[in-house]
Amino acid sequence: MSFLASRVAFAPSGIGKSVPRREDVRLLTGKGRYAADFNLPMEAVREAIAYCESNPPEIREDWEAEEASVLASTRKKMNDLSRVTGAEVRLLVP
Repeated sequence: MSFLASRVAFAPSGIGKSVPRREDVRLLTGKGRYAADFNLPMEAVREAIAYCESNPPEIREDWEAEEASVLASTRKKMNDLSRVTGAEVRLLVP
C-alpha cells in the first residue's frame, strides 16, 4: 500500500482534506463582518452619548450632587476671601 493510499484509508477526512467552513457563504455573499468594520473606541463613545441622551436619573443625580459640592466649596472659598479682604464677594449663578 502506498503512502497516499494509507492516508486515505486511515484518515478519510483528516490532514490535507478540504473542510467546508461555516462563514464562507456569509463572507462570499457580503454579509460577513470583518475586524475592520469595528471601531471600538468610537463605538463606546456612541453608546455613552446615546445613554446620556436618554437622560437616565442617575446622571441627573450625579450632576446635582457634583454641582452642590462645587457650589459649597466655592462659597467657602468666597467667605474666606471676604474675611481677608473685607469686601463683599458674591457668587453669580446662571
